[in-house]
Amino acid sequence: MLGAVIVYWPCLPGALVFDDNEWIIDMEWAFKLWKGLLQFWTVPGTTQQYYPLTATSFWIDYQLWGLNTFPYHLENVLLHGLSGVFFWFVLRQLGIGGAFFAAALYVVHPVMAESVAWITERKNVLSQALVLAALLAYGRSLHGWRPDAPPRSWSWWWFSFFLFVAAILAKITAFVFPAAILVISWWKYQKLSWKRDFLPVLPMFVVSIATSILISWMETEVLGASGEKFELPLVNRFVIAGQTISFYLGKLLWPHPICVIYYRWHLDPTVWYQWAGLVFCILMAALLAWKTLQGRWRGTTAATLLFLGMLFPLTGFLNVYGMLYAWVADRWVYMPSLPLFALVGHLWQHAYLRKAQLVQIVSLVILIICGILTWQQSATYKTIDTFWQAIINGNANPWKARSDYADALITAGRAAEAVEQLNQAIKENPVSDCYCNLGVALNNLGRNKEALEAFKTALKIEPDMAVVHYNIGKINNVLGNNAESERYFRSAIELKPEFVTARNDLGNLLFQTGRLKEAELEFRTALSSHPNSGPIHTSIGNTLYWLGDHRQAIEFFKKALDIEPELPAALSNYAFALVSTNQEGLRNIDLGVQLASKAADLSNRQNLEILTVLASAQAKAKNFIEAAAAARDAAKIADRQGNASYAIQLRESAANYALGKDVP
Repeated sequence: MLGAVIVYWPCLPGALVFDDNEWIIDMEWAFKLWKGLLQFWTVPGTTQQYYPLTATSFWIDYQLWGLNTFPYHLENVLLHGLSGVFFWFVLRQLGIGGAFFAAALYVVHPVMAESVAWITERKNVLSQALVLAALLAYGRSLHGWRPDAPPRSWSWWWFSFFLFVAAILAKITAFVFPAAILVISWWKYQKLSWKRDFLPVLPMFVVSIATSILISWMETEVLGASGEKFELPLVNRFVIAGQTISFYLGKLLWPHPICVIYYRWHLDPTVWYQWAGLVFCILMAALLAWKTLQGRWRGTTAATLLFLGMLFPLTGFLNVYGMLYAWVADRWVYMPSLPLFALVGHLWQHAYLRKAQLVQIVSLVILIICGILTWQQSATYKTIDTFWQAIINGNANPWKARSDYADALITAGRAAEAVEQLNQAIKENPVSDCYCNLGVALNNLGRNKEALEAFKTALKIEPDMAVVHYNIGKINNVLGNNAESERYFRSAIELKPEFVTARNDLGNLLFQTGRLKEAELEFRTALSSHPNSGPIHTSIGNTLYWLGDHRQAIEFFKKALDIEPELPAALSNYAFALVSTNQEGLRNIDLGVQLASKAADLSNRQNLEILTVLASAQAKAKNFIEAAAAARDAAKIADRQGNASYAIQLRESAANYALGKDVP
């Protein structure tokens, strides 16, 4: 445990990188609600994959630490260290020699760094710790896998089953657990028994199969691991399998260099050496089969079966979204590496019995070297710059890394730097993703026409890219081309019906053009697929207010604030409704002032619409000095936005407020 903290110390204050925003920042709305926690468990698709236990761990973290990344990283490291301890105990329980060295090597091995130092991979480290604990409990149920053991302890079996279910709810990789049990039983008992071995794992197989079907569906339908880009010939999939297995074996033996996004090498089954990996695998399988039939190498065969069984879904035969950019990833070998580390421990024990002192020295050197490499790798997770620059430097064609780095730079408000990265990425690989991100960066810099050209280029490359249609719609909306904006918003929704943001923006456009009933329909459709969205509830409330249903509008504003208590738009619109309505029993000027003041504070008094509402609310409460100040602040913002006529109107209102006059 201490060793894990030492080698991963540099990553502990690290930033949110890569998919962390999707698991943390984008889920902040759910973290603020008890209902959000419930949704993780009951609504598949709330997060990228249906890993509700992992999502729950982040929900708890958010309650305790907010967005302070140090505890998130530390928990990952501690879970990895705990897995090392459990792994040591499991190896001792199974009677495998060199248990301590195998566990220590697993803890400090640099290939594990991606799973430990990257917050999103909480799913890996959490699932791994639970799987190993489940295996330990299962062994206890069999009294240490003793052939002459008394009847099974069913209390330990139930505990193992509970831990296994928890593991699979943390990440689907735990699905191999029941099959792994059978392999271990075959190795330990020399043969399998229906009553002792098969019956106890049948319920586990049911859980594995059911969750595997769900996750496979989400991988293709939610993440998008389907379509033309994933239609590989079967012969190519065999080539990938041989190459990926060989790659992981080589990387575990010689863990340098390490990269989060490896180069996606070109497949060509007509080139003889591309079959070398598969030929090697076949020869090794033949050798193991021959030795096993002779009654030898059963442990090595079991370790190999476990390694290949755990790795199989990631060898190219199944569609995995990440393979769109790289055939391999260190995080994918996190669990499959365990049987190989166990085999290393076994070999270490044999060597130790012959040359104890030499083996101890060599072992220490290996652990130190691995620890240094892991320290260096974990340090790359400190900032978005160190993270992405390390990937760019470690990849022969880093277009994907540059594109994702640019996305992070845009989020950080560094759009000009993002443009530089994207121009370089386009030179390396002119794909639609790069042009789409370039359009976003240029749009953020106010270069709308150039952004529009970038998006149109992306559409020429990939006409069915919904996000590009949406972004073109947004730019046309800004430019005042309402008909074009509506057309592109609708095409984005047609391509991706669950595209909530596009549907919400279409609703806003319809609202702005006075088509209130159509706007309400779009907002309500968006709400049906995203029922815990504060902004959508706000949009419906705003539409209902202008349709004249003030009472129902206020209910929607209240619902929005139940979901997101500090949502400025909901606070401001609710305030406007309370101070402007003439419907009986709804008007509440004092509450309106409180809500508008809170909205202004949350937006740092930099939102034109909110300040306008605040000025009106203060005036209706006869707080004319405060009303005049808010109107003057709003006028300054209108000037900065180039809206001179509205700025003049606001200054006139401020003058009237200063004289103690309300403005109709």
